[in-house]
Amino acid sequence: MTGVVMETERFFTRPLLDRFLEPQREGDRVDLDRYLDILSRDVEILCNTRSGRGPAEESSADAGVVTEYGLPDWTGLSPARDVGVIAGALRQALRAFEPRLCEVTVRPLEDGDAAELGDAVLEKTLGARLRVDARISADRDVRVIFSLHVSEEGITAGELVYGH
Repeated sequence: MTGVVMETERFFTRPLLDRFLEPQREGDRVDLDRYLDILSRDVEILCNTRSGRGPAEESSADAGVVTEYGLPDWTGLSPARDVGVIAGALRQALRAFEPRLCEVTVRPLEDGDAAELGDAVLEKTLGARLRVDARISADRDVRVIFSLHVSEEGITAGELVYGH
């Protein structure tokens, strides 16, 4: 993980499930780097979970309930061709199911994003790459940016960077 030096040390509460699964591993509070590692892992899980909706279906009034968790099934879509549909679904899922993030935007990754995200080379793949910009809800001074690599096999999180 890449980050900027913070003026003061910041601590965040570990997610409840992590505290149950690994009670002796850490205390209830973690520093920003560990918090963002946990967040990145959870975003990747959200992205690779399929809800019962199809890609063209709008989220219902029940958005945010567990039966809607995940992204729509995009069988029949091409990650490279339908990147806008996938980006919209991801933005909607992050807003509904990831309360640790606020002010979320998702857009296709462009060549100029490589330097900011720490990616040496934007590889040309059959899939698509998305850029997610957001703020941490617990500390709105912290802005995070990360890339997501979308392929037929699923979505993987790339490098996450943060700053003020």
